[in-house]
Amino acid sequence: MRENAKLYNSAAWKQRRAAERSKHPICARCLIEGRVEQATHIDHVFPHRRNDNRFHQNLFQGLCTSCHTLKTNAETKGVIQHWTQNGLKEYVESDYGFVLLNQPAEK
Repeated sequence: MRENAKLYNSAAWKQRRAAERSKHPICARCLIEGRVEQATHIDHVFPHRRNDNRFHQNLFQGLCTSCHTLKTNAETKGVIQHWTQNGLKEYVESDYGFVLLNQPAEK
């Protein structure tokens, strides 16, 4: 967990988090479901798993605590959830390169 603390306590993350909070002040999942809840987490859509590149180069969404917990639970089953203006998009781990880096999915 020390590695996570190092990432989350960095000046770069604090600046990025503030910028993302201003872009995503409302929980994305709640909003799609017709509720308005303040986002308390800036979520890395693709889990970073302490990978520095994935930590900084990712899709981000604002989520309330309960929605963040539900998303994290889905990740343990291999489902990555991203709530967008067009609804829920579900990814798998191998989609990261294609979605973020426009590279083909790993085989």
